[in-house]
Amino acid sequence: MKKAIGARALAIGARALAIGARVLAIGILTLALVLLFGHNFKSEATLSITAEDMDRLIIAFDPSIPPYQFSEEGAYKGFNLDLIRALAASSDLKIELVAMPLSKGIEKFTLGEIDGILGVRYASQLEGQMEFSDSLVNSMISIVAPKEKIDDYKNSLGTNPVLIAVERDSVEFDFVRNVRKANFNQAFSQQSVFELLIMERAEMMIGVRHVAEYLLDKHKLEHLYTISNSFETPVDFYLGMRASRTR
Repeated sequence: MKKAIGARALAIGARALAIGARVLAIGILTLALVLLFGHNFKSEATLSITAEDMDRLIIAFDPSIPPYQFSEEGAYKGFNLDLIRALAASSDLKIELVAMPLSKGIEKFTLGEIDGILGVRYASQLEGQMEFSDSLVNSMISIVAPKEKIDDYKNSLGTNPVLIAVERDSVEFDFVRNVRKANFNQAFSQQSVFELLIMERAEMMIGVRHVAEYLLDKHKLEHLYTISNSFETPVDFYLGMRASRTR
C-alpha cells in the first residue's frame, strides 16, 4: 500500500516537473514566479509580520493531510512541500511555510496576515480574495469502515441510523448533512476524522482516500478496514494565493 501511494506521488511529481511553471499556473503566468522560495519553517506561535517581511511570501499549510503534507519525526514532509522546495531552488523569492490548522490559516488569510495557503481545497467563500493554482494533487472522497460491516453500511445508508466521522466545512460534510438518518461526528482535519473512526467514535468515515490509505498503512490496520468504491467523488488540493500577490 505504502509503495503504491509513493508510486502515485512520484508519478504526480514527474508530471508536475515536466510541465514546469504551468504546474502552479492560475491563468496568470506570474504566479509561477511568485511561488515561494526558500523553506524556513515557523510554528504558528512565532509568526509575526514586520517591514523586513515585505519581500517574502508567508504561506500556511495544514500538516494533517498525509501523504501530501504532514509532520513526522520532527520534520515537515509530503509531496506538496517537496514540490515547493523543488520550485524554490529556481527562484530568488523568499517564502516562509507556517504550519497551522486549516481553519486558522483561512482566518489569517482573510485578515491579510498571510499571503497564501498550501494544500487548500477550492472554497467559494474565498473567491475574489484568493487565486487558486492548477490542482497540485487529486484524490477521491471515499467511505472507510470495518471490513465486516462495510456492506451493511453501503446498503443501508439513508435508511438506517449510522454515525459518520467527517471533516467540518467540507464537500463530504455537506453530503452527510443531506443523508437521511445519518448522524455525524465532525472533526477539523482528515487525520482527526481517521482517529474518530479507529477510536470507535464513529461507525464509518467519509474522507480523502489517499489520506485514509496512508494512515491505515502507517497504523497497520489495512486488515481491519475497507475503503469502498461506492459514493466516490473527486477532490483536488491547490495552492491558494492572495490575488494582489499574483498580479
